Amino acid sequence: MEENKKINYNLRDYQTSITNNIREIFNREDSKYNRFAGVNVPTGGGKSFVAIEEMLEVFENENGDIRFKDIGEISNIDRTKEINDTPILYIAPSHEILSQVKLHIVKNVILNIDGLENMSVEEINSMIKDDFPFLNFSGIDEDITDSSSESDKKKAIMRQITPEQVTEIVKKAFPGLELKCYAGVKENGEPEEDEYIVTEEDVKDKFKLVILDEAHRVGADTWSENVKNLIRNSVKTKILAITATPKRTDDKQKDMMQEIAKMVYNDETILPDVYMAKEILVLDAMRDGIVTSPEVVDYAPALAKSEEYNQIRQKYETAKGKSKTEIKKVLDQMHEIMGFVPEGRIHENDEDKKIGENLQQNLKNKNGKFIAFIPSNKTGNEEDKIGTREYFSNWEKRIRNQFENVVDDNGNPVNVEVSFVTSDSSVQNAKENSKILKDFEDKSNTIGGIKILVAIDKLNEGVHVDGIDGCLMYRRIGKDSSTLFLQETGRCISSMDPKIVTSEDFIKQSKEQIFDFSGNFLRQINNNIGGKVSRRYDLEKIGEIAEWIKNNGTPDINSKNLREARYAVALKRLYDKYETYSQRRYSNNIR
Repeated sequence: MEENKKINYNLRDYQTSITNNIREIFNREDSKYNRFAGVNVPTGGGKSFVAIEEMLEVFENENGDIRFKDIGEISNIDRTKEINDTPILYIAPSHEILSQVKLHIVKNVILNIDGLENMSVEEINSMIKDDFPFLNFSGIDEDITDSSSESDKKKAIMRQITPEQVTEIVKKAFPGLELKCYAGVKENGEPEEDEYIVTEEDVKDKFKLVILDEAHRVGADTWSENVKNLIRNSVKTKILAITATPKRTDDKQKDMMQEIAKMVYNDETILPDVYMAKEILVLDAMRDGIVTSPEVVDYAPALAKSEEYNQIRQKYETAKGKSKTEIKKVLDQMHEIMGFVPEGRIHENDEDKKIGENLQQNLKNKNGKFIAFIPSNKTGNEEDKIGTREYFSNWEKRIRNQFENVVDDNGNPVNVEVSFVTSDSSVQNAKENSKILKDFEDKSNTIGGIKILVAIDKLNEGVHVDGIDGCLMYRRIGKDSSTLFLQETGRCISSMDPKIVTSEDFIKQSKEQIFDFSGNFLRQINNNIGGKVSRRYDLEKIGEIAEWIKNNGTPDINSKNLREARYAVALKRLYDKYETYSQRRYSNNIR
């Protein structure tokens, strides 16, 4: 076994493109516009890995300038020694996201061991005991053999490492790293000195790099002044903002990338070309094979509750003559889709039965893991509100009722296991939530029945849950809340497996299912969320493909080279998208 292994941390092609663009912005010789870079990438696109790459790269040179190393320099760093002691501040909305970032660092940087799949169990145990003696590592599970996959060996290692040890490993790797929540207070509401975001003048330019995760949250009234003060007191610091959804969901609907750029440069007219390193919208990412496309399972009775259906029904009731006949045709079509004619409000028990029928008919994995997004118990009339535990208990009962008649492939009732995470710290604090989340991730999705994690005002953004088979959408999302919709949908979008690159697999690889029990997709599609695409991204992609063709020829969609196959998929998407314009121009020239 090689005594000192180097970091084996390989970004995917599009992530490398993003980091190159960030480096180009930050390393500009013109200091007027070299401090801020923004990245809009959909959930599953690996924003956290891009951020970690910048954490590995940043350093202060002998002239006091903040610069970024190239990938070749990083690859020569010994993973058993200090990786980067540069002062870095990482800010996120929640402790769960910060915990996930630390796990990414441990799994994908510190323990990303070259040749792990070919190492014996004895070699692995010996290596970890030698390199990380403070872990008191007792050895990986007995069910792991020398021939087990790299993924299984990695999971077995991580199962032996506690959250406290993860934190210690990260501190050794990044001695200058500080991780903070935007709120700056503990879950119980009591402020603590070291939990606040540093804004005092005496730490001016303390941090060389500040990362704003889920950057759309910067604009919250509660902490926006803290972030502004931090930026004002950091006139040399590099600022990296990352998010899947840059727009605020409040009544202001501000693009927070633009707002942060204004804070950094004190410039009201600054253009995105100056600060945007990459913008990839979710449909672009799905079409290009960057992320998976989850299967949306419609729940027809949700249509009965929709504004669209109620408007048609009201028009029918007041219409007369021919108009009434035409509207009835539309109404009959809706009833046919629903499979029934609604008579007043659907009773909860009846609805649970219909949801159960939908699950039995469409559920792919009867042993899978699912996140259930339920309505908040913080809204509604005060007299109707109940405690979090009782609220969860009621929902657990409903969900169990819905799965009552769902049977496995052998005709046996499926076993259902339900747990929950909550923002109510009086019931469950961040550490307890993290443990439940880790236990959920560790559960098998091949045996043991259905595992459901109920989210009560949690997991709406930022936290990627490994190995889930889908989401159950019980929470109604308004048509003007596209950010929340994309964030919740994002829990079921994952990065495309780089080992699978055929054209058919690009389209069909996703195993995740979204059961939309609240009609959210209908509401958002009418709001045209699905039709928004980025011309900037198209132009960048055309440039990349042109460079590839110049050096390598036309990309083959069935190539075993991941980048080539992705370029072929992207080229087909771009052709389909702009073909009509080309034909129109060609026809006009003939005339």
